[in-house]
Amino acid sequence: MSISILAHIGIILAVCGMDGVFTKSLSQQDIVRFVCDGFYVAGVFYICIVGLIWASGQGAFDGIGYSISTWTHSVFHNRRDWKKKESYQEYKERRAQKKKEMYIEENIIIGGISVLIASILLLVYNFAY
Repeated sequence: MSISILAHIGIILAVCGMDGVFTKSLSQQDIVRFVCDGFYVAGVFYICIVGLIWASGQGAFDGIGYSISTWTHSVFHNRRDWKKKESYQEYKERRAQKKKEMYIEENIIIGGISVLIASILLLVYNFAY
């Protein structure tokens, strides 16, 4: 979880740095706006990544993986006997055994908190300035 938080903070700092928060002399209003942007971009990024991880865990991309696997085994047949084809069902069963635990809950919490902070900063930006 600490790696997720560090990556999240890195995204926030990168977005704020691209906007010039650390290098330019900005007004307090601009700083709040750019920090709001940083939190929002990082939060939405995390929520989208969690969505893709969840969809992958449900098997949404198994068909694509099977087709790429079948193609590479037929082209690079020196690694395996490409004539011994694995069925799609066997492929799905093999993938299901290899699936690792994805930390979806904590990443969605990190993304949700970031979007919440961005919303609060947006309210501050709109009503305080």
